[in-house]
This record gives sequence, structure tokens and C-alpha cells, in this order.
Amino acid sequence: MRLDAIGHDHFHTGENFLVNRPDGSGDWLMLLIKSPAIFRIEGKEISISQNSFIVYTGDFPQYYYTDTREFRNDWLHFQPDSAEQELMQKLDIPLNRPVAVSNIRPASDIQKNICIAWYSQSQFRQQYADLNFQILLYKLSELTEKEDMSENMSILSDKEYAPHYLKFSWIRENILRFPGREWRIEQMAAEAGMSASRFMHLYSALFGTTVRQDIIHSRITNASNMLRYTSESVQFIAEMLGYHSISYFRRQFTELTGVSPEEYRESFHN
Repeated sequence: MRLDAIGHDHFHTGENFLVNRPDGSGDWLMLLIKSPAIFRIEGKEISISQNSFIVYTGDFPQYYYTDTREFRNDWLHFQPDSAEQELMQKLDIPLNRPVAVSNIRPASDIQKNICIAWYSQSQFRQQYADLNFQILLYKLSELTEKEDMSENMSILSDKEYAPHYLKFSWIRENILRFPGREWRIEQMAAEAGMSASRFMHLYSALFGTTVRQDIIHSRITNASNMLRYTSESVQFIAEMLGYHSISYFRRQFTELTGVSPEEYRESFHN
């Protein structure tokens, strides 16, 4: 991800705050919206409340305003790479339209981590920003899915869904944050207080993917970043991400990206 500018918990004050970019901003823009606003999308004005988000692509017209004295939001100007665009597509992140959620705070907390990492002096600030951005995408997908589920509870009954969502979300966030751990279904199921088969069933129903697929995707995503931004050997990267066999790592990496780890690193540097 190329990060152009970022702000967290920013207040725009004054009467009739308005943003009007008929040709877009030239890069992508993500807003986490914390106060009421009005967005114009394809000629139609949409009033939204706080706890919403929108992801603009680079050339999509941006027009939003508020008739109150204050507009509060998190904002991120960025250019996603092809892998991140594929991830957004996989997670069904809506583009160029505002999405209301029940609580934007969990996503805003992750955005804050990106902001802290970006303005730090760490030599790994790009890696920290990239990893937290991917976690942010997963969180936005979860919030959107949760909102969809609240409208259509045929997916899971309240009795089955509600007691487990927070615990499952915490497990999933840890999978994304710590891909090198030796994640075992039995241990995760025990942490959730249920059998392995029930755990896998609920996980898939909640997130639309299996726990094993999330583990693999988290590891390969982190491997991609390490191949881009470090000079560590493929062997070292595989071991850091929990692989006991480098050939198995190469096979999974190639299946997900279409190229070997060595070819991926060479193409990125070129």
C-alpha cells in the first residue's frame, strides 16, 4: 500500500463543511465517519448517521457535506496494490457508497494503529502500516457482515450467533496478528468452549470462510510483505510464519499468488 496521508479522529469545524472533488482525489480515500453527514452518490444525496464508512476509488467523484458545525472522521488517502485490491474484492468491501454499521469504533482503533505506525520513526513503519491496513479491511468486512446478519437472521439464529461473535472475532484477529503461531483447531475450539466440529461450523457461518483458509491467507499475506520489504531468506520467512516444511510453504504461496516466493520477490523489486 502506498500511504499518501492519514488522520485519526479529525474534527472539521465551521458552518457548511463541504468536500467537492468532481474527478476524485487521484488516489483512494477511506473515511470512517463519526458524525452525521450527507453524501452525493451518482446525483443522489444520501443522509447518513455516525458509525458509517466509505471507500472511494481514485477517480470516483467525492461530494459530501454537513449542515452542522462539526464533521468528525478518520481519513486515509492511499493507493492499494493488486493484492490488497484482490483482498477487498474477496471480503466484499463496498466501494464508492457509504455503509452504515452499528459501531465504527473497532475499525477506528485499527486506523489509529496505522496512524501511530506511519508517523513513528520505526524502520518497519511500512510493514506495520500494511499489516494493520489488512486487519482494518477484515474488520470492515466483519462489521458489514454483522450488519447484514442483523437484517437477515436466517443465517444464524440469535441464540446461536450472539453469544459467540465477540469471542470468535477476537480469535480471528489474533490469527491475523500472529500468523506464525501453531494454530490448532482443538485448542481454539476449547477456548471458545465447544467441540471442534461446532467451532468450525460457526466460524464458517460467521465469516464466510474456514478457519484454515484464514490461517493460510494470513501467513501468505505476511510472507508477501516480508518478501517485498526485507531481505530475509525464503527459508527464514517460512519458519517465522509457522511452516516446518519449506516445500509446503512454497506450494501454498504459489497456489495463492500464482508465482513462487522467489519469483514474487524478483517481480516486486523489478
